[in-house]
Formats: sequence, C-alpha cells, structure tokens
Amino acid sequence: MFQRIFSIYLVLVSSYFTIGQINTNAEEITPKEDSATTDKQSSTLYVSGQYFNAFRVVEDLTFDQAFDSLNAEQPAASGGIEVGTHINFSERVWLSVGVNFFGGGESWLYADSLTDSTFSYTNKYRQIALPLRLNYGVGDQLKWFGFIGVIPSSILGRTYQSKFTNANGVLSENDIEVIETNINSFQFIGTCGTGISYSFGTTTIFGNIEYRHHFSNTYSGIFLNHYQRLLGGNIGLSFTL
Repeated sequence: MFQRIFSIYLVLVSSYFTIGQINTNAEEITPKEDSATTDKQSSTLYVSGQYFNAFRVVEDLTFDQAFDSLNAEQPAASGGIEVGTHINFSERVWLSVGVNFFGGGESWLYADSLTDSTFSYTNKYRQIALPLRLNYGVGDQLKWFGFIGVIPSSILGRTYQSKFTNANGVLSENDIEVIETNINSFQFIGTCGTGISYSFGTTTIFGNIEYRHHFSNTYSGIFLNHYQRLLGGNIGLSFTL
C-alpha cells in the first residue's frame, strides 16, 4: 500500500515540476507578466530538522493484563529530517509536499532504591513519511503561518536499546535489537501547527511547533492498542528558484 502511495506522490510532484517548466518557457515567450502570477509559478524547496517529544496512548486488551508494565513507560526524545517543495496557490495559501524520516518511541527506567543497580530501555520506531500540509500565512518579510495536513507513513522497524548498571554502578549496554515482527507498517497521521518565517531575498528561515496524531495502531497480531503521539517542532530553510 505504501509503495502505491509513494508512486502516486512521485507522479504528482513530477507533474508539478513539468507544469512549472512549461510555465517557464511561456515566460520566455511573453515578456510582460503580472508579479503575483510569477510568484505563484515559482518553485520553492525546503529542508528542515525536527525534534519531537514522543509519547503514546496504550490499551491492554489481554485478559491477564500482560502489557500492564507499559503504563510505566515515559516519553522519549526523537528527531527527524524533511525535504520537500511548496506549491503556491496564492500569496497566503500554499501546499507543502515532502519526504520525511523521523522516529517515535518510549522509554522505561528502573532504579533499585537500596543499591546502584538500574535497568532501562528505549523503543524507537523508525519511519518514512510523505507529509502534505495546507498552509495559510499572514505577513510579508516576517510572516506568521498555520497549517493542517495528513502524513501517510510506514514504520521501517522498531529498535530496542537497553542498558543496566550493577550494584557497584558499573554500566553495561546491550546490543541494539531491530524488531520487525507484529508491526503495523502503514500509519495514517494527522498534523497541525503554527510558526513564523523570515525572508531575505530568495531564502527564508522558518520555525514551527507541530503536533502529530497517529490514527493507526502501531502493532498488529497482538492484543494491544498503541497509538503514537508526537509534539515538537521544525527549524529549516526554504529557497525560491
């Protein structure tokens, strides 16, 4: 399913750039053109780094509450990177279409109250996604904007990293495990957020806060509902070509 979505995505993006090329040729033939129309036809590429506080909502569906220990898990820090393009509909409205690598996750820590022994682990869900955000902005050089959108994504795998200290406080780290069983690879995510941008010439620096809400269960084949949530933000640059 994700491969089909990715194919449709490539067709849409390639069509956009093809139309942009045709418009560029038209500009060469027609010497005079309204400046607003030129802005709509320009291409804008962006790249951003991301930081999220990743948490989740869980529901144990087993009779014996086999997953009850998950209630003690805590949010985990997660990062990502995104590249894409802005499709301008008007000076205030544009669509962002991108490719995003990011993660979600949770962590757990146990500390013995009588000794220095501890045990902790972190689950991370490595994901590739195709964010589509509809943006609305107000301002010129300094602009406020808000957005809503959808993010179809695929979980590439879950990494499990654990470490412990013995009674003397000596730290040992176990090898990172990559787990691909019982994972619901396709995820459908809703997103919303707000931010500001500042433009100088053809370059714009922007920052925003973003909330991502997974509507798909992280797992399959087990009696556990696990829905990821991410709250964080993006800092990046965009370039108008």
